[in-house]
Amino acid sequence: MATIYKLNRKKDDSPYYYAKYKTANGDYAYKSTGLTKKREAKNLANEWEVEELKLAKKESKRRSASAEEQREIVNKLIAEQNKQGWKPHITIKAIKKIHSLCAKEDLEVQTLRGYLAEWIIQQKLVVKETTYKTYIEAIRSIDRTCESIMDKKLWHLDEGDISAIQKGLMEEADKKGTTRKTINYKMEVLKGAIRSAWKSKKISEFIWNLPTHPLPEEDSKLIVPFSLEEIESLIQSSTGNWKGMVLFAAYTGLRITNCATLRWEDIDQEDRILVVEPVKQRRAIKTNQRKCLTFALNDSLWNYLKFIGLKEKGFIFPEIEALHKDTRSKRFVKIMETAEVPRTVTLSYDKDEHGNPRIGWRSFHSLRHSFNSFLANSGVSQDTRKKYTGHSTNSANNRYTHEDVEAIREELQSLPEINWDKAVM
Repeated sequence: MATIYKLNRKKDDSPYYYAKYKTANGDYAYKSTGLTKKREAKNLANEWEVEELKLAKKESKRRSASAEEQREIVNKLIAEQNKQGWKPHITIKAIKKIHSLCAKEDLEVQTLRGYLAEWIIQQKLVVKETTYKTYIEAIRSIDRTCESIMDKKLWHLDEGDISAIQKGLMEEADKKGTTRKTINYKMEVLKGAIRSAWKSKKISEFIWNLPTHPLPEEDSKLIVPFSLEEIESLIQSSTGNWKGMVLFAAYTGLRITNCATLRWEDIDQEDRILVVEPVKQRRAIKTNQRKCLTFALNDSLWNYLKFIGLKEKGFIFPEIEALHKDTRSKRFVKIMETAEVPRTVTLSYDKDEHGNPRIGWRSFHSLRHSFNSFLANSGVSQDTRKKYTGHSTNSANNRYTHEDVEAIREELQSLPEINWDKAVM
């Protein structure tokens, strides 16, 4: 039972009795009763200890019941694991139940969506902006196609979920016409994120190391060029800045982003020279290793620039520069439809593994192929073609000297003349 006592001090002795009693957890508590009468203090101390004893019995019963439930959970776990084979995700589910039972609260585990949102923020600090944007698009695709899986807790992910994500991406790709190569990239982004979760101890190795195999990429689109007649038709069907976009792409082989972001400052108007840094190498090559491409503006290009009005600075095609990159591509497809230039062509000279003619696809990028084909058909050497398409590491880094300019001008004279002015006269 509880005991009472008075403090033994020389000065300012307290008139109250103090109690010593055992608590529910087995420790002793020391507390003033606030009473001066011994009997009353003793009774109060006993009451305190009785209440603690009741709490101890109640906790003991709870622990006993909890232990029984835990044993039941563990027994079910063992039976299930013996039946299916020991799998970490089943064990994790059991641990979560036991944690909830003992701690009276759920074990906090991030959902896949929550974790990916956190992961992508971290990636923005360590990857290039263009890479970051591809990560964003990959995660958005997964969220669009597999919303229910994105809501699952990280610990609950299993092999079926990863396979379902891949299947969902395939279904979306079939509707949009994207390739298996794109799906494989998005799956690699996902697996990279989950691998990071494993490294930070948020998930078991079983999940990120799932054997999801890359899809075969035979369906990757084969891009083919436009003919000279088709290019002229595209220009005639274009409006505004698009006429110049098509013309510049056909004569330089620049990608759509490069063409859309061309600036008047990129042009030496005295020598009629265009110097531009390929957009693709901005993503993959360090600044001090990048190489510029230099083009002599032939009469068609120069006359077009004079037609729209030469300027000193600013974007040459401001209407198109302001568009989102996806919108640019869609607008060009509309131009193809207006010009009645088909997006696909059957390649009788190119067979697949089954002996069937392959299908060639055309887009704005096909103008780059046309440029290279025009050079090849005009007898321009492969080394020179590589220089202008940016595929060679031997191309010049700085602006060409006067002698180089003349050589460039001579090399590009063999390109066929495109009658761009038909559409504006």
